[in-house]
Amino acid sequence: MVSIRDANVEDLLAMTSTNVLCLPENYNPRYWLYHLVGWPHISKIAEDRFGRCVGYVLAKIDDETNDEKIHGHITSLAVARTYRKQGLAGRLMRASMRSMREVYTALYCSLHVRESNRAARTLYERSLKFERHKLEVGYYGDGEDGWEMHCKLRDEDFGLDLTFEDLSGPPGTAPIVAKRVTTGASKSSEEGAASRSADPAESGEGAEAADGGGVNPDLEPGAKDVAEAKSMKADASAEAASGSGDAGAT
Repeated sequence: MVSIRDANVEDLLAMTSTNVLCLPENYNPRYWLYHLVGWPHISKIAEDRFGRCVGYVLAKIDDETNDEKIHGHITSLAVARTYRKQGLAGRLMRASMRSMREVYTALYCSLHVRESNRAARTLYERSLKFERHKLEVGYYGDGEDGWEMHCKLRDEDFGLDLTFEDLSGPPGTAPIVAKRVTTGASKSSEEGAASRSADPAESGEGAEAADGGGVNPDLEPGAKDVAEAKSMKADASAEAASGSGDAGAT
């Protein structure tokens, strides 16, 4: 079982070790701290049941002072080789992109990927709906070209447009359960193992191809709100039965 949470400065050593094992692009520790301290909610770490780092996404926010241009940027994404082809890269990306939108109201997410890394491009384009923005010649240190890719971030894609009224429903009725946002990854998961087996092989950059894994339950919209709505309605019903409840409380 793998869990995903916000990364912090205490994760620096584990994340840099994973980076060195998975990717040719490595960074100075100060650059990692720049991300983790500057934008503490959007970099994520994946841990196995023993608390070991098996993947991460390092991200930042650009153009923070311009409401018309503010956006998130994925600096680095890596998954340990033994944990690939399980949808983990997609889960890390979605968790980071959700936080970009929820915390910083980012308009879109950008990233760069090697032109030769077809597997990673498949993940970004097919599963996460990124689009190619422009080709940057000689972007990488070894001279290889890199694609700059963008993905629009909208509240409805992450269930952030839901309100308590949307979940509670009319008075006296059961709460309305928000529908899960269906992405390319969840569709692939629902189609079964046959479709997953057709995904491309893993790339050397540590990013997964076409993300055959499932959806992170923690990211399904409305789950917490539904539980809170149920609890509040139960409390209101108990108060009404005792004659002390306020009819407008719910």
